[in-house]
Amino acid sequence: MAYGHGAKYLGKLAQLAEVADPFLPEGVVAHEAYSAELRKNHGRKSGFWGRVG
Repeated sequence: MAYGHGAKYLGKLAQLAEVADPFLPEGVVAHEAYSAELRKNHGRKSGFWGRVG
C-alpha cells in the first residue's frame, strides 16, 4: 500500500516538475536528477518502480 502512495506521489512530482524545473532557485535539485538518484539508491525496490511506470 505504501508503495502505491509513494509511486503516485512521485508521478505528481514529475508533473509539477515540468512546470517548475525551469524556475528552480540555485541549489535546488531538478526532478530528473532527483529521480535518477532515487532509482540509483533504491533500484532493487521492484515493487515500487513497477508502480511508478
